[in-house]
Amino acid sequence: MEEQEELRARNRMEEIAFDVTLRQSYEREDERYSTASQARDWLILVAIGAAHFAWMLMVFLLEPGIR
Repeated sequence: MEEQEELRARNRMEEIAFDVTLRQSYEREDERYSTASQARDWLILVAIGAAHFAWMLMVFLLEPGIR
């Protein structure tokens, strides 16, 4: 009987620790959604778009059969 009660107490403590950890994880602000991260993401997206546009323009201007 003592072993079962000890096991139940240990399981309950683990559940409480898990609940506290879960609550803390939702309380912290996620770094992915900060203003600086969003600005960096947009800059990367714009750079990729500009590189793609430059490459397509170069191919268009240098390829004689396209024009």
